Amino acid sequence: MSRQIPALKRITIRTARELDVWLASGFTQANSVMLVTHARSSDPQSISPDQMAQAMAGHEWKVGRRYTLGSGLLGQVISRP
Repeated sequence: MSRQIPALKRITIRTARELDVWLASGFTQANSVMLVTHARSSDPQSISPDQMAQAMAGHEWKVGRRYTLGSGLLGQVISRP
């Protein structure tokens, strides 16, 4: 059974610092968004799951399901509690 990718606003994130700045900015009013990152952890435009969790720790967002989007991209759903 395949899981359908949710139709959420997609935010492209390239670094842990970029994610932290985005989270702190309160840029969106949405309750859930999909962070889009490169799938390869060796890619300089990639953020690891650990880096993502660490960035989320200081903000009011929680990490949800991850999806393979194709073209070497991952989509990580994040939600406000």
